[in-house]
Amino acid sequence: MVVKSLDRVTGDIRRRPDRTWASALPEPALSAWPHRFPVGAIAVEELAGQVRGWYRWVREQHDAGVDIELRVATRRAEGAIQTVPTHVSVPTNEAAA
Repeated sequence: MVVKSLDRVTGDIRRRPDRTWASALPEPALSAWPHRFPVGAIAVEELAGQVRGWYRWVREQHDAGVDIELRVATRRAEGAIQTVPTHVSVPTNEAAA
């Protein structure tokens, strides 16, 4: 899987409420939320810049009162264990808007 840019994932997040607004109604069995947006696999050469960018963006969202979560996994890169983002978890359509 190729890593998605921050702009591409945030665009996916912003577009989802338009496509799923009906399922956000109070019918839990039909709910499209929460939703996990995949980030993709980050190449070793891009780890430092990409990971910092994702953490900075999530911190900015939290500072703005948006309740999102960055899901991470550990992987070995250049002989060291690294924590890398895998998904952005958005709890509601309101948080995505």
